[in-house]
Amino acid sequence: MASSVEQIGTGSPIQIDLQIVGTPRLLSPIIGKNMLRISQEAMTNTLKHAQATTLRIKLTYEEAIAELCVQDNGRGFLPDVDTGGFGLISMSERADRIAGQLTIHSQPGQGTEICIQVAVN
Repeated sequence: MASSVEQIGTGSPIQIDLQIVGTPRLLSPIIGKNMLRISQEAMTNTLKHAQATTLRIKLTYEEAIAELCVQDNGRGFLPDVDTGGFGLISMSERADRIAGQLTIHSQPGQGTEICIQVAVN
């Protein structure tokens, strides 16, 4: 995760903060890959569209759940309005593949938070 954050943020003026909460543990390959791709898409969207100055990535490990949240202080958007892009659709499909719950909170002028929560063994 840290290398993806570093790679995506290289050359960007945005301040990026990565926080890991709980005891990290190995996720199944399919869960790990899909959570990584969701986070990469969310970070890329922030860099391309949000006009944000800060980006926070928080990965939380609990006993039976792993949750990844990507939050920015950008311009926000209306999640229910079709923008013609495939990013949100792709994230939703990836969440479905791992029986995860994807939540998107955003409003114009208030930034965006995208979280994926998945049960882990």
